[in-house]
Order: sequence, then C-alpha cells, then structure tokens
Amino acid sequence: MEATVVISGQSTRDDLLNTVADLHARIAAMENNRNSAAMDWSEHQDDECIQARLPDTEFTPYAKFLEALPSMQKDFFRSPLPDMDRRRFLADCPRNLLRNYQPPPVNSVNMGSLSRKFDTQMADVQYRLSGLTRPLDYFLHRALQQVSTPQDDIIDFVNAMHELIMDTASQITQTRIDNLYRGAGMQGQAPRLTRGYWGRCFYH
Repeated sequence: MEATVVISGQSTRDDLLNTVADLHARIAAMENNRNSAAMDWSEHQDDECIQARLPDTEFTPYAKFLEALPSMQKDFFRSPLPDMDRRRFLADCPRNLLRNYQPPPVNSVNMGSLSRKFDTQMADVQYRLSGLTRPLDYFLHRALQQVSTPQDDIIDFVNAMHELIMDTASQITQTRIDNLYRGAGMQGQAPRLTRGYWGRCFYH
C-alpha cells in the first residue's frame, strides 16, 4: 500500500512539472508571436499616420482623407438611410446569380412570440448584410474590366459602402431600442431613428 502511495505521488509531481513546462512553452510562443506581429508593421515606420499599438495599429484620419470620406463625421450607429434611397442604390447593382440573398429559414419549431420576433429581426439583419455584397461584386466586376480603376470611382465606392454599412448598424440600433421599449412594457411605437433624432432617451 505504501509503495502505491509513493508511486502515485511521484506521478502527480511529474504531471505537475510537465504542466508547468507546457505552460512556459505556450507563454514563450505567445511572446514570439507578439514580437513577430510587431515586426510585420515595420514597413509603416515612416508613415506618421499609422502608429503601432500591439497587437493592433491605429490610423489617424487626416484632412485629405476626411475630405474624401465625409461620412466619417457621422454617428456610425445612428445614421439610417431612407429606405427608398437604400433600395434605389442596391437596385443599381446587379444581383449575383451565384449568391443566395435570402437567409436560411429556421426549422419549424414551437417558438414563442418573442422568440419568433427576435428571429425575424435577425433574419432582416442577415438580408441587409447579404445585400451589401451586390455593390462589392459589381465593383470587382468593373475593376476587372478596366486596366486601372479611377481614384474618383474608388472614393465613390468607399463612401457608398460606408453609408450602407452605417445603415445596417443603425438598423441594429433601432432593433435594440424596439426591444428595450417593448421589454419595459411601454405602450405604442418606440422612438424611431432618423438623421435628426436618435432616440437619446434609450440610447446614449
């Protein structure tokens, strides 16, 4: 019985030492990866607009950049587009026949009304996100047809994508406000996000 106890204790100590050694090796590997990531950004050392902040970098917009992208001055999460404008822009970009824009349906289960409402909201976000691929695909198609893409076309495309992505982010904000309003038991329709009114009583 005593021999068994000694062997078990020795085995436990060996396991502990192996675990410590493994953790030490993992930490060393993480340190090496972090140092490697810093070296990858050495090519930007002469660019005063890009500052290294491990493990990421930071970009400081400058005057010419802000002039080319005026939407940077807008609130990203509270800048919805008029529905007609969004539909008109997407309609100008052809549908990709190889892409499915419809979110997959959820299996028929006995969901409550709140769960069904939430599922509908998430499906709407998915549908909006799928629509953003239309201008991306069309821009790539046009770029492949040209020897070089004019700078003005690139700026217009980036501005359009910023507006569309902000619109989707704003739609999610509106959904959060709706759910908060409903969850608080308030009657009537929740405040609507517009470019002039952001429903600050619910979202600061």
